[in-house]
Amino acid sequence: MLSDVTRGGLAALFGEDRLVTLPATAFPPPAADTEGARLLPTVGAPVGTLTLREPDALSGRLPLVRDVVHVTDFEDRDEARQETATWPVIGWLPTAHLAPTPSTADRRRAVARVARGEMSAQTVSDGGRVMEIAALVVSVLALAASAFVSLRQIRLTKHTNTLPVVVDLFREHRGLRLARAREVVFRQLPGWDLSTGMEGLPERERHLIRDLAWFYDNLGALVTHGVVDIEPVSGYLGGSVVSVWERMEPLVRVERAKRAQNNLPDPNRWQEYFENLYHLVKELPPPDARAQSRLWRLPQP
Repeated sequence: MLSDVTRGGLAALFGEDRLVTLPATAFPPPAADTEGARLLPTVGAPVGTLTLREPDALSGRLPLVRDVVHVTDFEDRDEARQETATWPVIGWLPTAHLAPTPSTADRRRAVARVARGEMSAQTVSDGGRVMEIAALVVSVLALAASAFVSLRQIRLTKHTNTLPVVVDLFREHRGLRLARAREVVFRQLPGWDLSTGMEGLPERERHLIRDLAWFYDNLGALVTHGVVDIEPVSGYLGGSVVSVWERMEPLVRVERAKRAQNNLPDPNRWQEYFENLYHLVKELPPPDARAQSRLWRLPQP
């Protein structure tokens, strides 16, 4: 119901700066008591859902249906065509002009014309059905447009919030410390005795490996819980996730076993998000993650 729509409600959903109004003087007298004529000057309509017509610069009035469309194309009854032609056009969707439903006074005049024999009751009935269908179609289109705008706004807000997180993570991954840690994992770790876990590693290298593991574990937590999307993570550093995990997995297993022997709670929690990130990247390999982007232009390897 239009009577349930308030400016505060629309402003909360779309933002005050996105609401536009029409002056009350833009409506011709026959449409002055329609719901649209009462609400559009005060409540307004959200930009992006529909576009409001600009009143004529000379008359200050809205154009009528007969001024913007050929009513003969959609109504074959002269009486209904004449009634429809006098409705003001308040705006349009991408493929449809919008005109407010006739007011109560208009409907009463139509009934009086039927009583005088100037219009058939069937014409009034057909016109009512047409308007009911048109109103339903417009409502569905407006709802779909509003849902699209709202979802896009939510997505843009999410990207705005997560962008600094992703940038910082990628910067840290490129840093000298983690680059040195990956070098240790690739070149030195396979040759060490891992039977005693982290304790058996040289102290300096142990700290590097620990920081690298916790980096991927923290990244895995963000991806697992939907804070960061898997696509850019896999596309940009998925190869490192896979190769580092496969070299560190024996060390992780030993550490988990030691925690279980010491009766520590949830011993498998150690690097669990890192392991889960590994499986997510295996499900969406880096080439596939990059190819899924609509802006990726390079061919698959």
